[in-house]
Amino acid sequence: MEKRYLRPDGQVVWAHITRVLARYPDGKPRHFISHIQDITARKQAEAALTQSEERHRTLIQAVPDIIAEVDEHLQYRWMNAAGLQFFGADAIGRNATEFMVEETAALDTLWAVRPLLTGAMESGRVESLQRRQDGAQRLLEWHCRPLRNEDGAIIGALSVAYDITERRRAEREITRLNRLL
Repeated sequence: MEKRYLRPDGQVVWAHITRVLARYPDGKPRHFISHIQDITARKQAEAALTQSEERHRTLIQAVPDIIAEVDEHLQYRWMNAAGLQFFGADAIGRNATEFMVEETAALDTLWAVRPLLTGAMESGRVESLQRRQDGAQRLLEWHCRPLRNEDGAIIGALSVAYDITERRRAEREITRLNRLL
């Protein structure tokens, strides 16, 4: 068992205690043999890791840009709140290409992402016209990196997407106005 102790100086100490009951030959209890190991450092490391994970989870959920994870078949495995708001709560488990507006754009995106999933590239950038859950079409700029398991094998990709629809419209308008000048 694991147990917390308070030392006389007020310091908290965690211990892992293992006990074995020694018996007489007739089976009656004789005494306990105990092994006590100080696990305070491990408990402190676990608490720090939990706090760090919670901080990162909160940060990722607060980011206004889409953060999404796909497997090697481009099926969404996870999204932050912005991704779920954009694509819908049912996006998890669906293929990323289902949300692309044009079939040629889907193929272009696949060709751009495939080198990440094969290990030929360590990062990539792609633009694709995507269908938001309300049906609106938005141009997203994706920045992607491969995800690896503990053995180093690629198991998918992690991507961050920015909605650049308005920026592209402004760029086209500037180009149009420059031509008029």
